[in-house]
Amino acid sequence: LTASDVDNGASWSWGFVPQVNDYGTFGINASTGVWSYTLANNALVDALASGETHDETFLVTVTDEFGA
Repeated sequence: LTASDVDNGASWSWGFVPQVNDYGTFGINASTGVWSYTLANNALVDALASGETHDETFLVTVTDEFGA
């Protein structure tokens, strides 16, 4: 993930809206914006056919030190 700010030298904080996801867990480093996704080990994942995909959506936010 990337972000830009018109204020040179702004510091950012990354976050996301937690939600229930059946296929895995999303995480984000608040300082760097580096994200991760860990696939769940459950019956829903096991039931996916070879090559089958499933989309999940996550709302990520980034704010500067002024809350903008």
